[in-house]
Amino acid sequence: MEKNARGGSAPERPARRINRGLFILNGECRQRYLYVDILLVEASRSYCHVYLKDGTRLTVTSPLLALERKLPWQFFARVHQSYLVNLLHVDAFFSTSVVRVDGKLIPVSKPYRKELTEVFNILEDTSKRLDKKEDKE
Repeated sequence: MEKNARGGSAPERPARRINRGLFILNGECRQRYLYVDILLVEASRSYCHVYLKDGTRLTVTSPLLALERKLPWQFFARVHQSYLVNLLHVDAFFSTSVVRVDGKLIPVSKPYRKELTEVFNILEDTSKRLDKKEDKE
């Protein structure tokens, strides 16, 4: 048991962790960026570019693997040796080798394809689309 501020015994409890975002050093300030605002992360040698919903691109001095370990696996997935995507922002698949995140096309490497497609609820069977003439009838 630990001692509390008044000198008495305090029950042991798990470490407290607020996990809504990632703090990134910006000058002398560590700024919080919410996970929902991060679109994707792109590796560039020993740096990573973090793309945000508002169009901002942050460059951090961290390898992709280290950043991947800091981001929650429920929202972020590796899709290529150079890319992590926020699964909440994937808005299209093109065949099995490319995803679109906020208009940006991201390659999907073969080792990551199966896991990525299993994450989403995908309806494979589609009927023919109605054109405007049929719609009016």
